[in-house]
Amino acid sequence: MLVLALGASCATPTASAPAEAFRVPTWAEPSIATIEVDLVERSATVLHHGVGLGLGAPPVSLHAGVVAVGQVGVDAPPGMRRVAFAVHIATPDGGFALAPTSILPMPAGQRGVLLIAERAEAVPLPARVSTSNGNSLVVELASDGPVAPNGEFNGDGSSGGGSPFAFFSNRRCRREITADGCLRYETFPASGAVSQTVGFDAAASVRRFRARLLIAADGVPR
Repeated sequence: MLVLALGASCATPTASAPAEAFRVPTWAEPSIATIEVDLVERSATVLHHGVGLGLGAPPVSLHAGVVAVGQVGVDAPPGMRRVAFAVHIATPDGGFALAPTSILPMPAGQRGVLLIAERAEAVPLPARVSTSNGNSLVVELASDGPVAPNGEFNGDGSSGGGSPFAFFSNRRCRREITADGCLRYETFPASGAVSQTVGFDAAASVRRFRARLLIAADGVPR
C-alpha cells in the first residue's frame, strides 16, 4: 500500500508501516456432519461429511466415540434417557489450520471452533420380537419419539456456555429452552484435535437417532 505525503510541493510515495499479517480463509462456510447414534449397540457412526465453500481445500472431519446411555428419567426429563459420547474435530491435511468462524456470530465469552447441534430426530424402526438364549422372547417397541441436545453441549464449559443461541437470526433465546432457531453448541480450541463430550436426551422408545451438526470454523493457511 502507498501513502501520499500531503503538504509537499510534489506528492512523494512512501512505504507504509508493515501491517500485521492477515490469513485469508481458505473456506469459511460451516461444514456439515450427520451422525447416527445406536442406543442398542451403543455406537455412533459419522454418515456424512460436507464442507462449505471448499475452494479445493480438504474438509474437516468429525469422529465419535463410544455411546453412554443413562436410565430413563435419570439426569434427563421424565420419559427420556441421557445419551452422551465424545467427539473430536480433525483436519486431515497439514497445510491449513482451524480458526474461529468469521461469518457466524460468536456467543459471548466463547472463542474457538463451534460444533452446533442443528437438528436431531429418531430413526423410525418397526417393533420387533426376537429370542434370547433360545428360550425367552425379547419384545422391542417401535422406535420413535423426541430427541433434543442437552446440557452436555456446554460451550467451553464456562457458566452459560452452550446455552441456546441464535446463530442465524437476531432473536433472543431463553437460556434453558431450545426453540426454533435457538441452538446448543460445543466450543473446541482451534489448535489441535481434542475430544469433548456432547449429548442428547432421547425418548425411552428411541433405539436409534440421527443428529445433524455444523462445524463452524474458518480454514486458514498455516
